[in-house]
Amino acid sequence: MAQAPGAGDRGAGILPAAGQVQYVPWADGGEPVALMPACFGSVEVEYAAIRRGCALLDGCTRSGILVRGQDRLDVLQRMLTQDLRGLEVGGVRRSFWLNRKGRIDADLTVVAFEDHWLMECDALDADHSVTSLSSFIFSEDITIERGAARRRLSLAGPSTFEVLATVGAETTELAHADARSCLVEIAGVPCEAWRLDWFGVPTVHLACGADRAADLWKALVAQVDLTHGGRRVRPCGWYAQNIARIESGEPWFHVDFGRESLPHESGMLRERVSFTKGCYLGQEIVARMESLGKPKQVVAALRIVGDALPTAGEQVFSLTEGGGLADQVGVITSSTLSPLLGAASIALATVRTAHALPGSLLAVNAEGMTVRAVVQPSLRFVEAKP
Repeated sequence: MAQAPGAGDRGAGILPAAGQVQYVPWADGGEPVALMPACFGSVEVEYAAIRRGCALLDGCTRSGILVRGQDRLDVLQRMLTQDLRGLEVGGVRRSFWLNRKGRIDADLTVVAFEDHWLMECDALDADHSVTSLSSFIFSEDITIERGAARRRLSLAGPSTFEVLATVGAETTELAHADARSCLVEIAGVPCEAWRLDWFGVPTVHLACGADRAADLWKALVAQVDLTHGGRRVRPCGWYAQNIARIESGEPWFHVDFGRESLPHESGMLRERVSFTKGCYLGQEIVARMESLGKPKQVVAALRIVGDALPTAGEQVFSLTEGGGLADQVGVITSSTLSPLLGAASIALATVRTAHALPGSLLAVNAEGMTVRAVVQPSLRFVEAKP
């Protein structure tokens, strides 16, 4: 079982000793693949690092798949939902890997380096993705394998590039645009770096050898602001990340949609699927759904009327003309109290498409009562900052 740095091998020195960090298991109905740090002490302070400073995230729930060979473009172009033509060294594109029924097997980030491509995904999906993708290789010059000896850390927040400059990392090309990649060295640790913004703030992901992850972690958390005092970088756990990503309207695979979902149901269709490329596995189902105009259900953003906070799994109902409860039309998948919206109760939910129109009034079970919820115009509750 893969574990978070410090969760099983605390001698690695990446995280504090047992008892000083809370953990949550990362699983999808089976054995956990990792123990994710939930909080390092104060959720409020960690959330503030994302929004106003620089947060350091442990990527123990993420895995890398290494793709090598001259035919990698040709093979992946006919397998994945994204158009990979024109993906040059330094490029980053997001895509789905579907099964034959058009349902999502993995949510992938394809990062192009000179001698290989890195496909980054949830750790729950890495082994299956390697096996299923490899089954479509015949005589092509391509290898697909799990990058087991790699660890990923991420920096997220408005001062991310100030921190990287302080540790001597040359990331100018990442600072100018999202979805870019490069190679950097931090405190003598070689890293693959790519920018893919999370939480509506600049976010740089760093992949290094597993044996050097502790050195990288220590070098980053050791940064001190000599002018104002205090840390430049603060470790941040799942609780704070979850608040920020719901505010930013970012559905996550295995949380807000899963392996039974179609791309049209994910809320991430336009970011992951190209409708101008050729065929790929599951393409007929995606094209048919696009021509029909709407899926059975979609991920929607709900703003709760009042202070009650629904939890994941709570039912969502439509209303009668008189305001009473009608049919169940959805389920809450994520929720939080938003600091940027004055502690407003907000949520992501899977809702029947007919009831997911902006402005629709629904009912939600929350804290032992039934409250009203309004469908928002988009998944994003707060605007992104460059």
